[in-house]
Amino acid sequence: MLMTRGFYESESGQLLLAIIQSTDFKEQVEKIGGYQVVENAEPKCLGIEV
Repeated sequence: MLMTRGFYESESGQLLLAIIQSTDFKEQVEKIGGYQVVENAEPKCLGIEV
C-alpha cells in the first residue's frame, strides 16, 4: 500500500493500518478467496516528499 507521509501519520492513516493488520480483517479477506494474506511489511520511506 502506498500512502503519503501526511496520511500515514494522520489519525485516519493509523486507523487504516490497524484495521488491515488486524486478525479479523485478514480472516475475512481469506474467506473471499483468490487472495493471499502475507506478513505485514515495515513502513518504508521512498525518499519522495510530496
